[in-house]
Amino acid sequence: RSSDGGGGGGGGDGAAIDGSRGAGSSSVVCVGSSGSGGSATRQSSVGAEDERPVRRYEPIVTKLPKVHARAVVGLDWSIDNSQLASVGDDGALCFWSVSSGACIRSIATRTPLRCVRCHKLNPNMVMVGNAAGTMEVYNSSVGARVQHASIAGTFERGAAVTAVEASNHHVFIGDHNGNVHLFRCAMHGGHLDRLVRGPRLRAAHSARGAAVVRLQLVPF
Repeated sequence: RSSDGGGGGGGGDGAAIDGSRGAGSSSVVCVGSSGSGGSATRQSSVGAEDERPVRRYEPIVTKLPKVHARAVVGLDWSIDNSQLASVGDDGALCFWSVSSGACIRSIATRTPLRCVRCHKLNPNMVMVGNAAGTMEVYNSSVGARVQHASIAGTFERGAAVTAVEASNHHVFIGDHNGNVHLFRCAMHGGHLDRLVRGPRLRAAHSARGAAVVRLQLVPF
């Protein structure tokens, strides 16, 4: 996902690249773009030239300060694109300022993390999944854990949480065995009081299963 100019350098678009896959990198690199002021002509569908200028962008690559001690395995933008959340094998959850490139908060957990998802309606809610089969909800403003849910059960012993997604009232958790677990958000006074376990869906077609690597809520 690219930034909508919510704080990137020069007001341009931005994207985060996780270079950890296969390379074991513990760094976060931001790739942004800045208008160069150049112009070109558009080619219309009927072959005639359109005189409206086309703005060109030059890529800007910034390597952020190294905070993670081990591989970075997950990234996600905040709802307003002003912050980037990252998680790693070192169990760290980090929040980065897009405008300054600085790590503004780092939360240490005891278990390697596998995925991160910023809630798209609540800007302070961040969900992470770990290798022990637990999904944890953090308040990004104060760095405190506010809720957690375990997918461990008779058929999910040792299953790692590999993907997380949320709607207004539900949280969807994918594991490395090809299952999707549904939890209902029980609210009290406008705050998340607890997570209530719901059904388990089978996403993988093979008997051995395959990890759920991404969940995306598509509203209708």
